[in-house]
Amino acid sequence: MEELERLKGELARLQVHLHEANGRLKRMAIVDPLTELLNRRGLEHVLGREMKWVRQGEHLLVLRLNLDDFGLVNRSLGYSVGDVLLREVARRLREAARGTDYVARIGGDEFLVLIPRTRLGEGMRLAEKVRLAVCGQPFVLAQGRNVQVTASFGLVEVLPDASSSEDLLS
Repeated sequence: MEELERLKGELARLQVHLHEANGRLKRMAIVDPLTELLNRRGLEHVLGREMKWVRQGEHLLVLRLNLDDFGLVNRSLGYSVGDVLLREVARRLREAARGTDYVARIGGDEFLVLIPRTRLGEGMRLAEKVRLAVCGQPFVLAQGRNVQVTASFGLVEVLPDASSSEDLLS
């Protein structure tokens, strides 16, 4: 009887560990490990949910940005400095976005902000806020180096007939 209780306790402990491990695996599947933003898979999951609202008449905007000449940062300052810069860009994006927005890293130096339930005029104001957050002040990196970043931006409203995330990203 004592042995059975011990085994039940051990099984319960292992189930908790398994549940925690599964949670970590799910997170790893949808989150970019460098920036801790959504990755493409995570973005597709959110987009699928948001597209249901678009088809019911809600607005959804996509703000895409690509850091200009990022390869030059990697080549001249090193990839580790480039990684620090990407993490800092991600931090600034999270701070500039609203709590209802979704921020993702969709490629090396490409980011996307999914802006639900927002009209184009308000989205343009948010895009300007994001632009100033990313490009308005230099980034202070290792050994006191300052790096001024510029980026290319695009803002579009998602139409109800968008059939896939690839359609949206193109």
